[in-house]
Amino acid sequence: FSYNYVCVVDDAYQGVTQVCRGRDLLSSVARQNYLHQLLGSTPPSWVHVPLVLNQKGERLAKRDGAVTLTELGQRGVKSAEILGLLSSSLGFAPVKTARQFCQQFELSKMRREDWRFLPPR
Repeated sequence: FSYNYVCVVDDAYQGVTQVCRGRDLLSSVARQNYLHQLLGSTPPSWVHVPLVLNQKGERLAKRDGAVTLTELGQRGVKSAEILGLLSSSLGFAPVKTARQFCQQFELSKMRREDWRFLPPR
């Protein structure tokens, strides 16, 4: 209960209108919408994206040794390569710039299945 309550209060306080998060949190939408209703706030619109999995097929998370953007940069991975990985993870063609990504992004064409991350280098 505490997690959902804090999320709802925080979203309402900050005026959040759109939330994008992993599909593993899809089950919390009904509870959070209900809490928004009880508190008299407007729930945001929700989009849930596929998960990024590690080499073993497990959910990739910081506590599981996920690689941060900073760490990739420290390993010499260029920002264009990182953007390409992010774009590919969502089912789009690899890109080199944020502008290219925005030009091709279409929510209805986003991949539905989870994506396995194989770190470069």
